[in-house]
Amino acid sequence: MAENPNFSHRVWNGRMKRKTKIRIASYALILAIPAAWLVSEFRWSRINNPQGKFDSVASYLSSNRQPSRVKRIEREGTNYFIAYSPMDTWLAVPSGPAAYVFRPDGKMIDSSWDTGDDPAFGKRWPYTNRVDATVEEMKMETFQQNKD
Repeated sequence: MAENPNFSHRVWNGRMKRKTKIRIASYALILAIPAAWLVSEFRWSRINNPQGKFDSVASYLSSNRQPSRVKRIEREGTNYFIAYSPMDTWLAVPSGPAAYVFRPDGKMIDSSWDTGDDPAFGKRWPYTNRVDATVEEMKMETFQQNKD
């Protein structure tokens, strides 16, 4: 099949029909939106994955990812802290923040990237038993445990 010599000439010299330009721009936009969403979802999972980044209160707080809120929960006579990540998403739409659970000695023992879509996390750490706490309380209690 012979190549149309006028086709490449039209494309490369900028004389493409307006309708064709609009069609190409529309396809590019249609592809760009889901691509941007996927990149945002990947970013969300990457920044909230504690693996290899932190495993304790001290390393979490030094990771420049400060919690948006902290809760305390008592289980079997022991106080645990749950630190929630900020909801700093671009186009990602998690149904809840990431959460990290720390023992009194500061060691991280559990986490969830999306607490809204993780009912098992809610069962392990019931919402009804959580009370407000502060980052300072979490630091002081875990520091005190490590000092003893």
